Amino acid sequence: MSASAYIGFSPLDVQTGPDPAVAKGQMKRKRKTPRRKELKLLIADDSAAVRASLAAHCDFDGLNVVGQAKDGEQAMIAFNVHDPDIVILDLHMPKIGGLEVLRRIKTDKPKCCVIVLTAAASDLVAEHCLKLGADYFFDKATEVDLALDTLQRLACA
Repeated sequence: MSASAYIGFSPLDVQTGPDPAVAKGQMKRKRKTPRRKELKLLIADDSAAVRASLAAHCDFDGLNVVGQAKDGEQAMIAFNVHDPDIVILDLHMPKIGGLEVLRRIKTDKPKCCVIVLTAAASDLVAEHCLKLGADYFFDKATEVDLALDTLQRLACA
């Protein structure tokens, strides 16, 4: 037979018998691309308006707001219940302050990403937060967009 008789396929494309995997009653499975895990986000801020605004702006693919807390005590309860991957944390909160919440989170789950977003921003406070384990520190008055950009990058990573 000439080579032109095999237009569209080659002799190697023709199977000589049943596929051994199918013959044994097994289905051939296509390899699936693993889905990226959706990250769980906890928002802890004493201002209801700030919590609502952050939650509304955190609708990125790969990110799920699992809880909101209005004080440090609620933040720790929500942290223990929801086991978030990321926490947005204000420093000035009633009952348990943000610095103590940060310390506890990093003690309980060191790999949890903590983003401090506070109106009490100064170099000294930022340095202290980073020493306690904060992954990011942003000034609430001027850097909310940077905090949201950071969240989006984390969700897409």
